[in-house]
Amino acid sequence: MQSTPLFTVDQAMRQLVNTIPQKVLLSYPSVELEYADYTVADVDRLTRAAISSLPSSLRTLEEHGYNESSEKRHLVGVTGVSNLEYCITFLALLRLGVTPLVLSPRIPDHGLAYLLQKSKCQFVIASGHSLTALERVKTEFNMPELEVTAMLAIGILNNHSRDELFAFPNVQATSPDQAPQMIMHTGGTTGLPKLVPVSTGDWVFLTQRMVTHMAVPDTLSTLPLYHSQGLWLLFRCLLSGSKVAFLNAERPITAGTIMNALDRLCVTAIDTDPYTLKILTESSGAVEQLVKLEAVGIGGSAVPDDLGNSLISQGVKLRQLFGQTESGGLLQMSPDPDDGWNWLVPLPHVEEYLKFEQVDNDLYHLIVLPGLRAKRLTNREDGSYGTNDLFRKHPSSPNKWKFAARYDDIIVMLNGEKADPTPLEHALSCNQHVRVALCFGAGRASLGILVFLSDAAAGLSQEELEAGIAPSLDLGNARVPKYARVSLDSLIFKGPDTEVPITAKQTPIRARVLQNFASEIEEFYYQRERAQNLCSTSVPDSQVSEVVRHVVCEVLGIPSGEEQTIADNDDFFSLGMDSITASDVRVRLLRRINLGGQTLKTNVVFDNPSIELLSQHILRVRRRDSNGDPTPTEKLAMDLVRKYTNELVPLKHGAVPRSTSNVVLLTGATGTIGRHVLHTLVTQVEVGQVYCLVRADSNEAAMQRIRNSLETAHLLQTLEPRQVQRITPLSSNLNADNLGLSNDTYEVLCNRVTNIIHNAWAVNFNMHLASFEKVSIASVPNLLNLARRSHLQTKPRFTFISSIATISQAPQVPVAEVRYGWEAVGKMGYAQSKWVAEEICTYAAEHSGSSGPSIQILRIGQITGDTQHGMWNAREAIPSVVQTALTIGALPVIEGKDETHLWLPVDICAAAVVQLALSQHNTSGVSFFHVCNRRGFYWNAEFLPALRKAGLQFEELPQREWLRRLEMSDLYVFRNPPYRLLEHFTERYGRPREEEEHITSGDHYTIDTLSARTFAPVLDKADPVDDALVGKFVRYWLSEGWNKLGRIEATSEKRNA
Repeated sequence: MQSTPLFTVDQAMRQLVNTIPQKVLLSYPSVELEYADYTVADVDRLTRAAISSLPSSLRTLEEHGYNESSEKRHLVGVTGVSNLEYCITFLALLRLGVTPLVLSPRIPDHGLAYLLQKSKCQFVIASGHSLTALERVKTEFNMPELEVTAMLAIGILNNHSRDELFAFPNVQATSPDQAPQMIMHTGGTTGLPKLVPVSTGDWVFLTQRMVTHMAVPDTLSTLPLYHSQGLWLLFRCLLSGSKVAFLNAERPITAGTIMNALDRLCVTAIDTDPYTLKILTESSGAVEQLVKLEAVGIGGSAVPDDLGNSLISQGVKLRQLFGQTESGGLLQMSPDPDDGWNWLVPLPHVEEYLKFEQVDNDLYHLIVLPGLRAKRLTNREDGSYGTNDLFRKHPSSPNKWKFAARYDDIIVMLNGEKADPTPLEHALSCNQHVRVALCFGAGRASLGILVFLSDAAAGLSQEELEAGIAPSLDLGNARVPKYARVSLDSLIFKGPDTEVPITAKQTPIRARVLQNFASEIEEFYYQRERAQNLCSTSVPDSQVSEVVRHVVCEVLGIPSGEEQTIADNDDFFSLGMDSITASDVRVRLLRRINLGGQTLKTNVVFDNPSIELLSQHILRVRRRDSNGDPTPTEKLAMDLVRKYTNELVPLKHGAVPRSTSNVVLLTGATGTIGRHVLHTLVTQVEVGQVYCLVRADSNEAAMQRIRNSLETAHLLQTLEPRQVQRITPLSSNLNADNLGLSNDTYEVLCNRVTNIIHNAWAVNFNMHLASFEKVSIASVPNLLNLARRSHLQTKPRFTFISSIATISQAPQVPVAEVRYGWEAVGKMGYAQSKWVAEEICTYAAEHSGSSGPSIQILRIGQITGDTQHGMWNAREAIPSVVQTALTIGALPVIEGKDETHLWLPVDICAAAVVQLALSQHNTSGVSFFHVCNRRGFYWNAEFLPALRKAGLQFEELPQREWLRRLEMSDLYVFRNPPYRLLEHFTERYGRPREEEEHITSGDHYTIDTLSARTFAPVLDKADPVDDALVGKFVRYWLSEGWNKLGRIEATSEKRNA
């Protein structure tokens, strides 16, 4: 991108401002996962604002940069939450020319104090828990000169006017040596951390050279900014002008969060670590999303071979760059396609500075020789640096290497955390029952220990062994970080007679021991994943919550007497839990709670991040198989999914070019939503024709039904003749394989249809799941088969109109726009039938590959009348409730916490459906969208008063009292139409809200609509229901809707008399 050499961050920033000021450079989400884009100009302004907020002593320096003789004030520490504020603060310091001391917020107090004292740093900008840690260090290590200031929030920086911005001079440099430095540090896993000065000039210059020879994709990063690879991605975006997006640092990293980010962002690459990658692979649809990306970069530690092989075989384009803070990037993936993905070759500019010293048979120690500019440390007499990383040589290509292990026995875990096993091993080895103890767990989510017993342990039972060893294990656990702690059930005991390979110094040969017992270690992890419970007794359901609480407190180090200080709904992430401790919680629960042969997903703790949610999830998992087969309704649902997925036909290769305009096939065009969807479609210039499949005796009768429906909704008169001509009615039978069409007509659809919107469905809240099979579910594979048989080169996009009811029992908050299992479905047959259809659609997407139709599932929330006329179907649940103001003279008041409804007017809903159906957000796979209003409307506080303002008179009764009055009222539904929904109302209002587990309309139960709003902008502009719109509803119900249901006028007059 650049034509002149650059050596500083400020030079790069100024060049971007002069060339592409409006290009998006950074994206960062709110806690609600709404991404905000920041252009080059925005970043320039924010960094200038951050500079303006620094002490004047820093802003007026005449020379900058760190060296041994520099003044102390030239060095500024930065630490805390890896968020947008951190990013802006770091860039601001480098732009000003100050040397940032990048401090990891995870290092212990003594390590933090050592780095500050060694570097002579007296000024630190911090956020989050680091502020408290620094104040603690300042007191406990007698550092009164240390000045700590809080990192400024983006909102504060945004408030700076341009007149307030400090005009700092250009930080000029004509070579890397003249650029400011930054200082990072080693992890300190073998002792105290070491300072590592890093030349930002080298980073800028080398990165600029790299990006001029390759296209740099817009990238989502899950890596923290205080790690070198996370920072390098930031440098890369500055030098290339490409975008880098981050996850919200206040939320745990889950598959759903990442998938939503990938859906929301226009990025074509992701950089992450192996642990997060593993979590992603366990989530439905995630691998398909990864396959679409240009690159999946991995850092932090090596990817396990099994995981990498699986992803590569599915088409994921993995990218690995091996390097260290101490010496920069060293090796990259072999360009030879015949090599495995995990074979590395030296980078061209560092090859002459690398040496591999043989240390044991096929293991080689990587050495960095003097002369490499990026080498910042020396630990050998000849000036070289031993990396302590061991590699294996390629059997036929001597210049290719595969990472094997750490030479110094440090265990690199799955997410990149480095665990020093020495404290654990020493503590156990001092126990009288133990001969040798050796930790394992490289590339795993948690550690285990091989315990070779001494003669003193002969004859002891398992329980006696554990009791005797527990104190020593506790001692060792107290000396290591939380993520490296090991529980008793993670010990593998070997008898006193077991041979242990040892050196002349009587120390175990670690590599050989691990090799000798590799099969047992594999079996250990296999059994953990298979959840083979070792406890002999089953924990009763009533005690599951108690066990969960105890395990969480145990892992977090909370004393048993203080366990009750954690509330049932306290978020684990806010309590300091990370991915490693979450994994430990999962493992301990698997060992202590019998799940009836089921298992818990790797990320189960973060997906259910409180004692209440995790306990409920465990009970759901356990109950599913505790009595053998699933419940009858669940079994029926699974049988229906199997039955109708088997009816899907093979994909047909298409050769017909797609037409320039959209040709849409629509079902349910005469229904409440369907007629508004049809109206919206024919008014779109990009839509050339709409085929409407209608249940009728002839095409003419089908057209008449369509016209009558549009006219009833006051829509027909708003259409121009040419728009009406775009409608092609087809008499059909959706339950037939050919949709009830002639062969010629079916072939026409195969040749022309570019989009299918399946909206037709029976709406009856009292029907059982089985009743929906013939009338609705059977239609799904028939319409999918039309898409699969299409002759078009690009198969039609298939949009299924589902319901929010399919996720009414989902435990997550907010409920994400992803696939959910049976446990998320409510008790209504209607919701269950929609869930079955979602599963059929998902199966079709997963078994079609990239050449199959793109499938999207739209979960529609509660729809109200339209914004123009307020026409809300009087037979629906909410209008029926309101109608009881006339039939029984009362309306229900929600007991307990008030209820928030995410109501969406039908015309806004239809516009969103069309925008999503015609969008081009992806080309294959399945996507989920929640189509509902993100702005709520309170039942007690807003809806009931609005009904009074609209002219209705009624008593306000507690919901259960209102239900009892309805039960005692006239059971003749012609005179009392709401009585027909008594069963539904009993389920809905039969108990107060505080006793209910989930209510989809509750304000404590929020629904994520980010993806939907991204591709349907009309949802972002949707206003909440207000008094004016409620007035339109009531006028319609009184004038038309309720009068059509029965003789209500007389009842109303009698009551008002």
